[in-house]
Amino acid sequence: MLAHAARSRGYSSLLAAAALSGTACLALNLDEKLAIRAVHADAPAAKGALDPNEFRAFKLKEKKQLTRNTFLYRFELPEGQTSGMYVASCLVTRAVLKAKPEDEKPKPVIRPYTPTSPPDAKGYMDLVVKVYDKGVMSKHIDSLKVGETLEMKGPIKKYPYEPNTKKHIGMVAGGTGITPMLQVIDAILENPNDKTQVSLVYANVTESDIILKDKIDALVAAHPDRLKVYYVVDKPSWGGVFWRGGVGYITRDLLKQKMSQPSRDSLVMVCGPPGMMEAVSGNKAPDYSQVGAASGSGVWLGGFDGLARAVRCSAVQCGGLFSECEAAVPGAPTSRQAPRALAISLAFLPRPSVRPSTASFCRAPPPTPTKTTVPAHCQLPTTE
Repeated sequence: MLAHAARSRGYSSLLAAAALSGTACLALNLDEKLAIRAVHADAPAAKGALDPNEFRAFKLKEKKQLTRNTFLYRFELPEGQTSGMYVASCLVTRAVLKAKPEDEKPKPVIRPYTPTSPPDAKGYMDLVVKVYDKGVMSKHIDSLKVGETLEMKGPIKKYPYEPNTKKHIGMVAGGTGITPMLQVIDAILENPNDKTQVSLVYANVTESDIILKDKIDALVAAHPDRLKVYYVVDKPSWGGVFWRGGVGYITRDLLKQKMSQPSRDSLVMVCGPPGMMEAVSGNKAPDYSQVGAASGSGVWLGGFDGLARAVRCSAVQCGGLFSECEAAVPGAPTSRQAPRALAISLAFLPRPSVRPSTASFCRAPPPTPTKTTVPAHCQLPTTE
């Protein structure tokens, strides 16, 4: 339906290719018109090496292994130019590939990524990519040799971050879901006038799978009063004897302990593999847009202590990127009395081509018998 609408308005180059490859190219739960507006040819003019109106080819300059299956790819930008990315935004990559062995002809494959290099970095741009055995684009990027090119287009806006709009931002990340979080964290900590405090819960399978841990730890050491980080792993080494972080599920109790209480002054960002998204905030919608539908077994989002535990919005309200979900349980305060918890999913993860990991942090915990009533405005709209 999304691709059809794009074709009917002449904006098919990006959306149709994404649909063809099984990927939601804007994984932000924008509604159809907003999604089209975000990528059509009337986007703002380029302010850097990237262009939101057209794909441009960039040469691979360097490749560095970060974990057993995750790599940092540094792409060369024209001398003296920045990428043109901003907080918070992503880019999309494109390549003509055979998505499946049985495909007769190659087809456009598009995948979104969030650069980890600073927006003001000149002459280069870094992408952190986890390479999956059946990941069409990730394997293509990994196959590139130094000097070969990859097509990219952007920036595409995800969340319009402004300093000091919230007193506290909670972040829940899994695996490569750390990349959009770091984009926001860097912006906050580099601005001495931004007093926003950040709490990050970051889940991985093992300690060695923690991406950019040295950088994260350095940020914590430099800003201990502004950034708190708690690592969670499924399989700690040495039986966990020397591990000081969490083990297993990201639970409601853990989030309650590590995050601030939901209020108008707080925001929660969630980014990770599908299983984690389902457990924490609700998984992707049926159309693979990013913020979960209102049903599911999410362990925490709407609030604590009598407020709704599993309310998730479709984030298509008011032409914005996120919605404010109210408490929706019997006996809860009225909408005027109840504090609202804002939640946005910044993950730009493609539709998985393999089954999600069965590591405990990627599995949703058993559903609770508690039944919540979901407000009508939080229901995901029906798509054809």
